[in-house]
Amino acid sequence: MPADFRSPNNPWRWLIDAALETDPTRPYVFEVNNNQTGAVPGMKSGRAHQMEHYTPIVKSGDHLRGMGECAWSTDGMADFSMQAVKMRLYDWAHCAPWSWLNFWPNFLEGMNAERHPWKTNDYGDRKDGVDGWGSPIVQTVQWALQPYLLVDRGLLETNPVIKENSKSGRVGWPYRVPLYSTGAKIERKIEVFNGALAGNTLQLNWSARWDGPEGALAGQGSVGPFEIEPGFHATQTVSFEAPKPDREERTLYLVLEVLKDGKTVNRDERTGLTVTTKPIPLAEVVFMGQDETTKGNWQDKYGKEGFWLAGKEPKLPASAKVDLEHASHWIWAAQTTELRAPVIGGDKRIASCWYGDMTFTLDVGDRPRKVTLYFLDWDEAGKRQQTVRICKPEGELLDTRNLGGFHEGKYLTWKIRGSVEVEIQKVTGKNAVFSGVFLDESKYEKK
Repeated sequence: MPADFRSPNNPWRWLIDAALETDPTRPYVFEVNNNQTGAVPGMKSGRAHQMEHYTPIVKSGDHLRGMGECAWSTDGMADFSMQAVKMRLYDWAHCAPWSWLNFWPNFLEGMNAERHPWKTNDYGDRKDGVDGWGSPIVQTVQWALQPYLLVDRGLLETNPVIKENSKSGRVGWPYRVPLYSTGAKIERKIEVFNGALAGNTLQLNWSARWDGPEGALAGQGSVGPFEIEPGFHATQTVSFEAPKPDREERTLYLVLEVLKDGKTVNRDERTGLTVTTKPIPLAEVVFMGQDETTKGNWQDKYGKEGFWLAGKEPKLPASAKVDLEHASHWIWAAQTTELRAPVIGGDKRIASCWYGDMTFTLDVGDRPRKVTLYFLDWDEAGKRQQTVRICKPEGELLDTRNLGGFHEGKYLTWKIRGSVEVEIQKVTGKNAVFSGVFLDESKYEKK
């Protein structure tokens, strides 16, 4: 519904009041698509809330959170799985079942792809073991909805999406794992959920195993018992010293088991770590700010040491590496006079971008540089909103930025030292885009 029910002049408020007079014991939730979320004031009895329909908005304060039509476009079941985990962390109140049933309708008895009206997003009939029951993606959905869900919060932070190929049945998560030096303290924050209807005493057992979940034991321990009321969740900490591998680098799996009344109710093997005897490369990131006024006139402000505009040849120093050679790029306008398009020489400008959910390595070397990315939502395809994350190659999140409203162009600038991974992902809109990367000198600062 596009209307704002918080307005006292909304003609439908009488209907909400009438419903609340009949049953004031529960809140009424209305999905809207105007980004106006929160409690509806001035109701005669009971409570009413507005919840965003298309965008999974997470806000603090008096907001009910739920999943409407925000997780079924493109890779519906993968989106649904990750949205479910995140919304459980933020205590969701509602889930629309079409979020993933629209993707493979023949999970319903008597349905199939041919009979389903939503053809745009349909990959055909599911195949058990590939994209149906027993497949990795369905097992991932089941993991996300497990009553006693176990989530490594650090992995969730550095692996914000689930990479899935529906036709092959493969699911990639986590795709970025933490790296520890031998002897370093490993500390993992594990979110434990109690989705039962009764009982509140739980215990978390863990074991560290080389090379696989059933590999040689490298350490073990227990946290608890502790209490979590039914319907709630809490963070528990698993910590131990990184054991020494018998080679230069080795994978260590953290196997987690949650027990209730002495019985294992869930086992999770998703947390993979890497332990190394080599020095871990330095990576430092400091966010410096946002620029909405320069538009496409970057030449006097950015890129003194080098730059790369989408669709053009890179002009970067030899000491810096940006691996965008194979990224998909698009040219909206090869020549334009619009000021928001980046200058390419004289009066010439180009409106172009790299697009899609993308991750690329940016290595500026041992001395710090200012790194600026230019974002331009040229065609406003779905009024793009996207997230920019900068991580260490081994997975640690160094900075994250949420970006929207960049039809006129926005620059984000960081001071970076060493090698990092830049991850740009769509939140809403047709796809994620950015149009240029610029390098400038940055001096060391004494601490």
